[in-house]
Amino acid sequence: MRMCRAFVACFIFGISSVAQGATFYNEAIDGDLSDLRLSPTSRTLELGTQTLSGKFGPSGAQGIPDLDYLTVTVLAGQQISSLFVRGADVGGGASFIGVQQGTQVTVPYTTVDPSPMLGYTHFYTSSVGEDILPLIGIGPGAIGFQGPLGGGQYTFWIMELADDREFSYSFEFEVMRVPAPATATLFLVLAAHFGGRRSRTH
Repeated sequence: MRMCRAFVACFIFGISSVAQGATFYNEAIDGDLSDLRLSPTSRTLELGTQTLSGKFGPSGAQGIPDLDYLTVTVLAGQQISSLFVRGADVGGGASFIGVQQGTQVTVPYTTVDPSPMLGYTHFYTSSVGEDILPLIGIGPGAIGFQGPLGGGQYTFWIMELADDREFSYSFEFEVMRVPAPATATLFLVLAAHFGGRRSRTH
């Protein structure tokens, strides 16, 4: 019985020992994200939820939008499990977010060929509170993916073509440990054990 309790404690600790609510990049504090797709701003994601906040729209250059490029590193044994829109003041009805595996975006913002991209989607003011990672994974014409993004480097491209004023966005990345194969089995064993004890006590 003591051994089972120890397993339960370890299981719960493993789930709960994740940092919450960090901000890993805020343009208002950290400065403008890189406008250069071949030389993005770079950050390493940590376990837990962390927020990316920025502004886009007019760039100051005639005919060129404010482009935001950010490379994130996901450490081995971890994964991006969700990407929630936490704020969205968009122009023209929708704004754009895409992701390419690696440390660069190899297509220009004027491209009509998304095939090098891992995925992309448009987000709206109404997208606030929505996990858009699954939508990014099914962007038409892109490589595509299902489920979390595992360890590696990914470059996100965020863009708003309307330039009549400044717009803003806020995304929340959730990074979790990749579940060990034994975790689910352990949970089922513990559930069966305690379920059996409960039935014997009645």
